[in-house]
Amino acid sequence: MNLKSGDNSLIIEEREVELKGGKKISIQFISTADMKKDAKELSFKFLPYSLAISFIFSIIVSLIYAKAITNNIKEIKNVTKKMMRLDRTAYLKINSTNEVGELKEQINDLYSTLLKLIDDLELKNEEIVKLEKLKYDFLGEHHMN
Repeated sequence: MNLKSGDNSLIIEEREVELKGGKKISIQFISTADMKKDAKELSFKFLPYSLAISFIFSIIVSLIYAKAITNNIKEIKNVTKKMMRLDRTAYLKINSTNEVGELKEQINDLYSTLLKLIDDLELKNEEIVKLEKLKYDFLGEHHMN
């Protein structure tokens, strides 16, 4: 220990001791310590442990987050396959308000719009078929007369 260092701290500890005769005396212990050096050594001692704990914690959080994202992607993939087969019950469950939830909502809206357009086209197609039939029936009656 460097006694002339400005980094040293003076430590005074005072204790009261009772002697056999009942007399109390006060004893002072005086010492110096390089607190900066001690703190530095302590920090370096625990640094590997704190880094290891931080690293393990980051890996665990990353795995949980990756699993959550993967599950959402798998759900979107499975439901969009049903949508491609025009399964009218195929809708994504929206259980969050983050970007994934917004994406699911947009896919549901897009699918609803697509189904409405398909229904409209089928109606118009049926009307066209009816009109064509009327046309052939009308022309057929006139040509026979």
